[in-house]
Amino acid sequence: MEILSEIKMPHGANRKIGKLFDISQPTLRKYLRGTLKDSLSNKVRKAAIENGGKEYVILDETKK
Repeated sequence: MEILSEIKMPHGANRKIGKLFDISQPTLRKYLRGTLKDSLSNKVRKAAIENGGKEYVILDETKK
């Protein structure tokens, strides 16, 4: 079982976070979905939550 977490942002907030960290929207989506992890990912995810984002935890029972 794999635990995934995704952050959903209010409409328009993605652009603010993208400009703050100077990253593209596709890269931002990967950070918020947790599929891209590097030195900046934790900072981006924290800023997203501080700016109204909600974190959703997903349990994937198909993966071991």
